Amino acid sequence: MGARGSELSDARHCLEGLGTSALSDALAGAGVLGPGVVRIAGDGCVCGRAVTAWCGDGAAGPILQEAVADLAAGDFLCLAAPGDRASIGDLLVAELARLGAAAVAVDGWVRDRARLRQLGFGVFARGVTPRARHGEAHGRTQVPVAFGETVVAPGDWVVGDDDGVVAVPSDRLDEVLVRAEAVVERDERMQAAIAAGVSLFDAWARETGR
Repeated sequence: MGARGSELSDARHCLEGLGTSALSDALAGAGVLGPGVVRIAGDGCVCGRAVTAWCGDGAAGPILQEAVADLAAGDFLCLAAPGDRASIGDLLVAELARLGAAAVAVDGWVRDRARLRQLGFGVFARGVTPRARHGEAHGRTQVPVAFGETVVAPGDWVVGDDDGVVAVPSDRLDEVLVRAEAVVERDERMQAAIAAGVSLFDAWARETGR
């Protein structure tokens, strides 16, 4: 592994160890993909660089084929797919797993939940529906895409766990890591204080002066 690969591996390891809640705190509440994008399948904390796609309210297949062509192992596919029909299902997720992608987040709907759970791949979306997308395909890949108030740009770091999904702008990675590590250390001190019999509110006052 070269120096660049080592840097990416180190960043991925740090982000996975912190989780989305600490990262959201470090971003002052920004960066959350949503509202309503939650884990549908997979477990643990997953992390990768964003490959992005936007698909209009029609067939998603051709746009997804372009996006998948841009994926490298460890990447996190982020798809904005408006409408009330599922844009991905078990076959696309099986392909992402075969390619070694980290996970997929959809600002929209997915289907085949039971099979997705069997695959064990990280899938995050607004929910599930059996209705597939049909119609004329249109969209773009590797462009900034909006998940609610959060815009994910290609190459941003994306982290998903049981609490949701957070995007960290690539140019703010070092700053966010320092802040998130401080959040985790503070919370660990408070957990220890509570376990020792200190009230939550007293522990909070000690940490914050409030």
